[in-house]
Amino acid sequence: MAEDKFNRTTEYIGRLVKNGFGKLETVTLPKGYWEYFDWCVQQGWDMDEWTMYQDYDRLPDDSFSEKIHFEFWRLLCSRHKQGLLCPPNCPPDGYDDFLEDIESGKYSEILPNDSDINNMGERVSKPLITASDQVEIVSLPRRHWLHFEWLYIHGRDMEAWVKKLDLERHTYEGFRITLERYLEMALVMDEANRHRAGEDVPLFINPHRCVD
Repeated sequence: MAEDKFNRTTEYIGRLVKNGFGKLETVTLPKGYWEYFDWCVQQGWDMDEWTMYQDYDRLPDDSFSEKIHFEFWRLLCSRHKQGLLCPPNCPPDGYDDFLEDIESGKYSEILPNDSDINNMGERVSKPLITASDQVEIVSLPRRHWLHFEWLYIHGRDMEAWVKKLDLERHTYEGFRITLERYLEMALVMDEANRHRAGEDVPLFINPHRCVD
């Protein structure tokens, strides 16, 4: 037993899920959160895709477990507020804090269409030119392509940028990572960094991103 971020005692369980590199990594969550995770799997939702996305999207100071914990907490709280089915069918710890934070504007409520984990975005395949001037088919969620196109419209040389990323990926923290995965991660970070800097950037990838 341990105390969670709201100083309430709960049972934590560690399980293996896929990180941003598609590798299995242990995530530790309250027992009730895993009930919701398993329920999502039963609905046919792609939880591998979701956990990989959360790893791409997390801040450098947040652990993988902390990011998954927070996003599940926000999903659970939102669904309870909306009266939607949400195992384990009781409000998570910190629910009252969530309601206060919604009222104050600290957090945004996740609406039903956004909380459908299966709606992470249809993957669309497009040809890109690699650093070696070869054509490679890259599959990304549609929302990532929207940010890609936004960058192009606002003057970025996307062919040169993709080639630069293709070269960078070979030295990225010692990991072997595909151009597809590295580009997906780079688009997430580009949107996040622009938003934190106060730019008027449309939040195609993460419509609920908050400024820290």
